[in-house]
Amino acid sequence: KESSVILDEFKLNFNDDEIKLFQDHLIRITSREKERCIKVHTNKLELLNKGKPVGQDYLNYKSQLVHNLSSYVLTPNEERLLQRGWKFCIENKVSNMMNFMTEIELNAYTLKPVISASVFKVFCRDFYLFSSQMMKVSKRKNIRNVSDAEYEAIQSLKSNTDIVVMKADKGNCIVILDKKDYVRRACEILQLDQFESVTRRAGLLHLHNREKQMNDYIRTHLHDKQLIGTSLFMRLHSTSASFSTFYGLPKIHKNNYPLRPIISSIGSYSYELSKHLANIINRHRPAQVLSHVKDSFHFVNLIKDFQFQSNQSMYSFDIESLYTQVPVFEAIDCALDLIFKDKKWQPTCPYSREQMKNLLKFAVCDAPFRFYNEIFIQREGVAMGSVLGPILAELFVQKEEEKIQNLTDIKPVLYKRYVDDIFCIFNEDQDVDMFFNYLNTQLHSNLRFTVENERNGQLNYLDVLVIRKVSEKKYETTIYKKPTDTVGVLLVVHELSNESEMGYHVNTSAKGSK
Repeated sequence: KESSVILDEFKLNFNDDEIKLFQDHLIRITSREKERCIKVHTNKLELLNKGKPVGQDYLNYKSQLVHNLSSYVLTPNEERLLQRGWKFCIENKVSNMMNFMTEIELNAYTLKPVISASVFKVFCRDFYLFSSQMMKVSKRKNIRNVSDAEYEAIQSLKSNTDIVVMKADKGNCIVILDKKDYVRRACEILQLDQFESVTRRAGLLHLHNREKQMNDYIRTHLHDKQLIGTSLFMRLHSTSASFSTFYGLPKIHKNNYPLRPIISSIGSYSYELSKHLANIINRHRPAQVLSHVKDSFHFVNLIKDFQFQSNQSMYSFDIESLYTQVPVFEAIDCALDLIFKDKKWQPTCPYSREQMKNLLKFAVCDAPFRFYNEIFIQREGVAMGSVLGPILAELFVQKEEEKIQNLTDIKPVLYKRYVDDIFCIFNEDQDVDMFFNYLNTQLHSNLRFTVENERNGQLNYLDVLVIRKVSEKKYETTIYKKPTDTVGVLLVVHELSNESEMGYHVNTSAKGSK
């Protein structure tokens, strides 16, 4: 309908010859570009899919795309909507007019070589007027990417207060849980010793006191002593902060779908302070740690360069519930030791060790948060969802890893770690069980490890499948697709900006918004 309106307006501003010329040109360039994009995109997908048919078969993959663990039966329209994925753009509109106008001008100039100068001048003028008018119309309208029935399904899911619709912990699939079951699972986590339940009145009082104490400290010890400027002081100063929000993401790749606890600190009194402190700590972190793996690409390069021996075997270790098990005060000391261990680094940190310690305490200690109408205080551990959480957890584990470097007989010939996932290679004569026992008994008592050994000379790590090729005397790597993989990819010609994702439209009451 909108295309017809635009086409009618276009015909009013150009004569028949100009329209025909323009249409022929557009058909030529779009056909050529479409064929090129399809060819490139298909080749990439075939390589990624190892020669299997390209495309997403919703009937065969719907059990991977949508995991309905609730008692509610989805309608066909609701199911089809959710199968599109959490990141699917429900509605969009022209959000950046400058980029849009630039695209129009670039396309218009492709006509210059094929038409006369006088016609091109008239064309540019008329096309500019038309595009300006179209931008005014488009700016006020949202363009739907789903059918009316699927759009109604969004409203139906939002109004259903008996279920929660959320993204899975890993993968792009969607999980539906009964709200009662979700709350029960979350409350089991919140009953751990790391969390303390308080009344709403006590929680509000604690929140206001912590906010006031932090503001007073920043004013008297930092701003008044001219350690920070007014602009930074105003950014760190908190006013009418809200509670952090607790929610859980289902781990569909594990039995019984346990929840991964997340505490989002956006909008909390210490959110801006946490970002400020994170920047300071990151400036002092070494560019490379001996055991650190940056990402999958870094890991692949490390494995390819590793010296192969036929008597080797691969193992992976995992730290259980790392974030909630991190002793927060010890982690703070790790951060302070990193910043102040070398005097030459101190000029990049304007605060003394004592000031930095107090700021870190304000940022991560005794943080209040809510889950629906219940208020809790995190007494121990760091939160996944906090800006400082991953940094402090990483520094704490790095300190514990120093003990491993002093090992002799049981030390792996290769030891690499990404957050809580560890990849090791041992020689045949090494006792892996002894090393596993060392991890669980000689490192910090809060850390608990699990182990997985290779199978048929293969082991997956960071979405990479490592294959020990004995005959070729090398380690080979390829892509590892988890069982939670939804086979979802974007077209090469897809819009880069997804302004309105499904996650913001469907029921997101997992965070306690309902």
